[in-house]
Amino acid sequence: MSSVKISIAVFKGDPLDYTSCRHTGLVLEYDDQQLLLHVKGAHGFFEFEEAVRRKPVEESERLALDGIIHVARIPAKDMDMFRAVVANTNVNNRERGWNCQNFVGDALRKVEEAHLISKEEFDEAIDKMATVLLEATDYEL
Repeated sequence: MSSVKISIAVFKGDPLDYTSCRHTGLVLEYDDQQLLLHVKGAHGFFEFEEAVRRKPVEESERLALDGIIHVARIPAKDMDMFRAVVANTNVNNRERGWNCQNFVGDALRKVEEAHLISKEEFDEAIDKMATVLLEATDYEL
């Protein structure tokens, strides 16, 4: 049975690599394709996007060190359900501090609640994402 690999991608902040400016998204790999599920924009204007990657995430010049975090593998038959759960995760344009990092955490929590990944997979992925986020090279004052 074929499966879908789920990862978190963490990209360096631009123009400064602050922890709060690092971009995160969920990556689905299947049939030699990658699909990026993330929010784009800025406070008040965030919107969900699902984009087929033309170039593998691993080849991105903006990818942070250790920026691909394995979450889980799910059966290919569950991919549409996974995508629907993520797409229906709330995009919070009210709270000033909310960003793509929160979206990834919120989306994975909903995926775990839908029993598509385990609590252990959720906890481990979020811990690793936090570690990569904190390894930003620039410092906020």
